[in-house]
Order: sequence, then C-alpha cells, then structure tokens
Amino acid sequence: MGYFDLMNILPFIDIIEDLNRDLSPQQRFLRLVAAIQRAIPCEAVGLLKLEGKYLLPVAMLGLKEEAMARRFPLAGHPRLQNILANTQLVRFDAHSELPDPYDGLVDNECEQLHVHDCMGSTILIDGHPWGVLTLDAMKAGSFDALDPIEIRAMVAAVAAAIKASRHIEELEARVEHKQQVAQRLMETDYPPEIIGRSPALVTMLGEI
Repeated sequence: MGYFDLMNILPFIDIIEDLNRDLSPQQRFLRLVAAIQRAIPCEAVGLLKLEGKYLLPVAMLGLKEEAMARRFPLAGHPRLQNILANTQLVRFDAHSELPDPYDGLVDNECEQLHVHDCMGSTILIDGHPWGVLTLDAMKAGSFDALDPIEIRAMVAAVAAAIKASRHIEELEARVEHKQQVAQRLMETDYPPEIIGRSPALVTMLGEI
C-alpha cells in the first residue's frame, strides 16, 4: 500500500464522517487539517482560501495564533504563488532561496525555518482554484517516502470535503431564510396587502 497503511486510511474516513456532523465551517476546516496531519506527519499544516490577490488562512495547525490573522498577498509570497500556479503537487528544496511565508510563525522554539521540508498543492473545486494546502516539516527529507499518487488522493478528498461543506452551508442558509419568512408570516395574522376575511381567504392564510 506504499506509505499509507491502515492507520493512514483512517483520516479519509474521518473526513467523510465529518460531513454528517453538525459543525460550524471553522470546526470543519480545523478537523480537516487535523486529519491531513494524521495522514501526513508534519509540524505544520495550513489551509488558505483565495480571495482576490490574497490567500486568507481558514485553518492552521502547528503555527502561531497570529498566523490566522495574516493576509498573504500573492505578490509578496513566491512560494504560495508557485503553488497556486500549478495543478500538481509542488515541493520546495530544503535550501530553496524563495522566502518561506511562515518564517517566524511556526509554533516551536525556532523563530526561523532554515532547513526543512515544504510542499503544497492547489485546491481545485469545479476546475477553479479555491485556495492552497501547505505542509511543513522541520526535518529535511521528511516527505521523501510519500507517494505522489496518494498525496493527490488526499488533496482530492480535501477538495471534495470543502465542496460538500459549501453545499451544506448553502442548504443551511436556505433553511434559515425559509424559517425566518415563516416566522414573519406567523407573527402577522393578515399581511397588510391582503384585504378580506372570506372563508376561502382565511383557509388559505391558515395553510400558509
């Protein structure tokens, strides 16, 4: 089975099962990156959503809290720009001269990342870039044993989970809107634009 054994398949199950749980978007994203970290051992995982010319963190593990408040302009972060410009997994050499967007943000004793393993992938939904997934390990070569096909499967699972979560949010918003409309109708016996109290009208309003 390559790098993934039975224990590595469990995070996929967790991702699927979470779709049946009543969770907020923030909780869903956080549990999603946690599942990724279980499948691909590393010190930091970041899930960032594309908003115009910026990438905004939606969930992160292994990074300082201040990272969640950051906006990452693509123009100022060539690594993120490189990841977003590719449809395949992008891995950076441990000695890459491209600045790391998380320098000083990794939640450990080291303020700077001098030698480490870094990779990332664009998250595509319906053929359009939704954002990026980034993974950082403090030890160079940590990702050498990973099978690219299995990583692609994980990225595809993440994209599917995000798409499903978006549909769930849309459905919940519709249900909430309908409930609000129904509540307003219940609080008003007769809307002002409806005149009359005939039996037929009363019956209709009662059904509404």
